[in-house]
Amino acid sequence: MTENIKLIDEKAPNNKQQNQMNKKHNSENEGIYVRGYSAQTKENDLVKYFSQFGNVVWVHFGHDFLLLDFTEQSAVEKVLSKKSHFLSGNRLFVRRKESRRNTVVLNDEEVNKQIYEYLISELKNIHDFNMQVSCMKHNLQPDMNECYQKYSHVCRDLCNIISSSFPYVQVYPFGSTFTGLDFNNSDIDVYLANVKQSDEDEVDLLKIIKVALSKSRIFANCFCIPSAKIPIVKCIHTKTKIRCDINIKNMLGVCNSKLIRYYLGIDPKINDAMIILKYWAKFHKITGQNHLFTSYSLILMFIFFLQQEPYNLPSVSSLQIPEKNHFLEIQGYWNGGFIEKHKVRSEKISNTSLQEIVENFFGFYSNFNFATTILCPYTGKSLPINYFQDYKGLPHIFKRYKDFMSVEENKKMALKTNTCICIQDPFELNRNVVSVVTESVVEKFTLCCQIAKKIFSEKNQTLYRLYTEEPVQMKKVQCSYQEDSLDITLHRSTTIKYLPNNQNDEWFETASEFVLMTLRDFLDLDLTAEDSQSKMAKSEEEPTVHGSGKSFYVCMGKYNMWDARKATAKKLNLPNTTEMTVIEKETKITNNLKEVYNNISNSPIIVQFRLMLEKRNDALLVHLEKINAYKKSFKSFCLFFAHNMPQWFEMYEKELNKRAIALPKT
Repeated sequence: MTENIKLIDEKAPNNKQQNQMNKKHNSENEGIYVRGYSAQTKENDLVKYFSQFGNVVWVHFGHDFLLLDFTEQSAVEKVLSKKSHFLSGNRLFVRRKESRRNTVVLNDEEVNKQIYEYLISELKNIHDFNMQVSCMKHNLQPDMNECYQKYSHVCRDLCNIISSSFPYVQVYPFGSTFTGLDFNNSDIDVYLANVKQSDEDEVDLLKIIKVALSKSRIFANCFCIPSAKIPIVKCIHTKTKIRCDINIKNMLGVCNSKLIRYYLGIDPKINDAMIILKYWAKFHKITGQNHLFTSYSLILMFIFFLQQEPYNLPSVSSLQIPEKNHFLEIQGYWNGGFIEKHKVRSEKISNTSLQEIVENFFGFYSNFNFATTILCPYTGKSLPINYFQDYKGLPHIFKRYKDFMSVEENKKMALKTNTCICIQDPFELNRNVVSVVTESVVEKFTLCCQIAKKIFSEKNQTLYRLYTEEPVQMKKVQCSYQEDSLDITLHRSTTIKYLPNNQNDEWFETASEFVLMTLRDFLDLDLTAEDSQSKMAKSEEEPTVHGSGKSFYVCMGKYNMWDARKATAKKLNLPNTTEMTVIEKETKITNNLKEVYNNISNSPIIVQFRLMLEKRNDALLVHLEKINAYKKSFKSFCLFFAHNMPQWFEMYEKELNKRAIALPKT
């Protein structure tokens, strides 16, 4: 049966120093007790609903109740903090579940916290960078020889149990346990080959596997998650306490892991750098669930960085040429094979210190233009965001993608590029591995890279500071209102697609023109440009700066075009969707308000102020200074303007981005 188990290597890896912090707790997880759902409710629907709060590790579906455990205690608190839960029209009764004495669950949150505290206390007193790296690996990673034995045990037990139902089953571990990038308490991902035939229902087969594992008593807490993109069976191996995620669908996960291990094996420094980056991203909550980066996407970003000058690691496509039989691993339309025995040595990596490689990674992505660029590890090159718009015109290297897109039913599954960041999977070429990552997460990643670059350049307690210093999040909008003045600072986003090279000057002009348009066209103010800045009061903290970085205007208005805008929009029944642009919508509201004020003659000026627009690095300062106002008109105007103008500009930029993506490739 051992020939059916595809383990990490034919022989165990070299011994590593035993990890003193590898204390895996068998403490009990608190979970939830649920009642109130209808008799027709399926277990899968309940699991899917509660999975939004955290990682589910155990479920028990009773006659009229559900018991459910999460990996982390914080997920239970999230569930209980929500006032009410509804499923299929029924209000659920949810309370904290009493502890299960016999549930084999690891309290990851507490273990990870203890490991972190111990690691930081050690790093604080180590000044040599290479010693810091050794300390970090010693504390974060398990003993690889011991883990190899445990993983082998798990795979053998899986094979023995499942082969009774599926005689030709083959067990493929993959993921971080396969690549060697695993931390303490990592799960083991497993793909089972030769289980699913083309006409068999995948979920039904997973249920058969779940029942077989449960009956064996070798695995505990077995349950299916059929609603996931890749349906899985989750379970825990009782002897080793290792959690397993089992699928029968995606061999490409195994191929991806082989590819990652290939790149990591080119030089030991690549593996060490990736461990540093993986823990950095985990500490800053850049990787994880709920619209964050995955560890896989972070690894691809690192590989892509190493494919550029001066390191020049090979592209994935170059490892597949020519596509001979022994370089093929066909999965659907995609080739997951490559020349694993192709020996590559990078002189530049060999002659560059680990510290410098990691610092250069942070520098590379500190100012990377994600908005207009596709990261393509397949070719090893950056591609324009609209590169795949006309798939028929793609070069021959993308033949598999062209063949995929030529099938009518696949055209809705094209590579998603209308996102704030796009990283193309090197095998599954229609997959953007970061399609769900939000703009705020991308900006946080960029900001963290900038701070990390600074930490590495200073070469002082590098890893200690990397894992303890949290950068203050830069707000897109900063507002400061005083009795007679208002400051609004608009920051340039890192995900702009409508400017060719994400230039500061062009963005500054766009933002400035939009501010003037909102005052002139939305709020019906008269604007007069001023050549001199002498009339603008000067802050004590900031000296007057001459030059093209500032522009000045006097603004005045006779009608209150702000207080009634929300009510007017409701009266006009204007859509809150993409059917109407922000300019179209706000212009309609303004025109309606003008009709209301049309019969009022000789109206006095109710608000008058000076406006200064100032360019500040990657930001625009909008400064309003009161000249005259009727009663509290200036205050009400400022409060409205500070709240709405930045929102309008954000919507306007999104519209420009969509328009830029839709432009044909030149």
